Amino acid sequence: MRVPPPVPALPHPPGPVPLRGTVAWGVGAGHLALAAVHLGLGSAPWPLIALIVISLTGCAALLRDRIWPGDAVLFYGGLYGGTLALIIKAALGQPLQDNLGHANAAATLLLMGHLGLWAAVRLAGMLAARMPAPPMTLRLADPALLQRAFLALLAVGMAAALAHVLLRPRMVNGMIEQGAGFGGFGTLSVLLVMALAAGTTLAAGRHGPRARFWLLAALLLMLGMTVVANTKKELGEALIVLAMGAIALRLRPTPARLLGTVAAGAVLLLYVGPVVHIMRADFLDLGLDGRIAAAWSILVDAGFDPRALRAEDARIAASFSYAYREGGSYIYPVSANLDRFALILPVDQVLRGVAQSHVIGPAPFLREVAEGVLPSLLIAKSAATGADLIAWEYGIRIHGNAARPVLGLAASALAIGGPAAVLPLVFAVMLPVVLLLNIGFGDLRRGLAGYTACCITWILAETTLDAALVFALRHAVLAWLACWLVSRVFAVAPDPHR
Repeated sequence: MRVPPPVPALPHPPGPVPLRGTVAWGVGAGHLALAAVHLGLGSAPWPLIALIVISLTGCAALLRDRIWPGDAVLFYGGLYGGTLALIIKAALGQPLQDNLGHANAAATLLLMGHLGLWAAVRLAGMLAARMPAPPMTLRLADPALLQRAFLALLAVGMAAALAHVLLRPRMVNGMIEQGAGFGGFGTLSVLLVMALAAGTTLAAGRHGPRARFWLLAALLLMLGMTVVANTKKELGEALIVLAMGAIALRLRPTPARLLGTVAAGAVLLLYVGPVVHIMRADFLDLGLDGRIAAAWSILVDAGFDPRALRAEDARIAASFSYAYREGGSYIYPVSANLDRFALILPVDQVLRGVAQSHVIGPAPFLREVAEGVLPSLLIAKSAATGADLIAWEYGIRIHGNAARPVLGLAASALAIGGPAAVLPLVFAVMLPVVLLLNIGFGDLRRGLAGYTACCITWILAETTLDAALVFALRHAVLAWLACWLVSRVFAVAPDPHR
């Protein structure tokens, strides 16, 4: 008879959250303030109500004792669908309906999509709570295992990230060069997230001083990776790991932590973002050291003045005629690259196209799922994704340019089945996706597996329905295998089930 393995002590066990009431009051007060500002700006009542509801339901998903990966998906959806749009438009002094052709209808459809996601997340959470935790998630809750795995994960993850930057296919004028490069190392990006999550957990425990040193080194390396890869994903993902760690570990918002959060956000928005955009046209012709040197030159030439960087960034952004136009940008005539954080815009853009022509239907998107999951030996693949197909069909991007626009779940459901299909289609697709994540990885406070899953699911807020299925069937499976492998390789004691 097999003896079940001992359940390791959880580094941050479930229990009452002393600050939850305070945070809830703060969230409520913040939304009341945003509502007052928007009423003063003349925002239309219904878009304001819809975005407030989306934002509040997203924030509430993280005010729970047991936070599943599905709850993280709902939070990110609320952030992209409501919170950030409310903040950005308020900061720019623009009413919510500006640059939208069908503001009320777009707000309704975005809310329907979010409610479909909310229903899927709630049902998946109830079903997952009735199932036993996988042994892998229990092993990954052991701090001794995290200590053994941290530096190895960091080294392997960083090596894979560098290999991906050097070998990935090149984009030329919006199109991937056929037969050029290898993008397989990108699937190992989860190892860096796992390393940062392990380091954050250790830094908050008894291994604090040494772990904090290596965690700071890892964050600096992520900053360098952001420059050489010319994407903000690396540093942004590192900040997500820290934020989720604060929630998982129930860290109190001390002045030092708040100051660090504000400083990191300021560096990302005022310096890293503009430098990445300014370098984008020329970075492919530079080596790794050349990219670092070019980034430094841009900062020096601007005198480290964020206003000068912003002006140059705006000049470049204004040259993209498909995005920088009324109806093509949610914040026009401001040229900041912030439209991806306002999912009401792509819903409005698709709605205009659906009203004038037709829906695309499910067939092309099922093909995209097959291309994303099956190997190239079994199916011919194209550079375009489901988001590109929607953008070309409805004039969001110039036809043939694989720009990978951020559209979101609601806009893609609208393109597939029309207005009536938005809520049921989002629910039907996302229920198995979030259920798979919940069952496979466990909750945020269970250990490294759930922590990692809650950090990598931010992409589901940006993606289309077909890409969400690809994420669940490929990326999430690979992430689970990585977690399982780490739980075996770095196991501290023999496992009777092995």
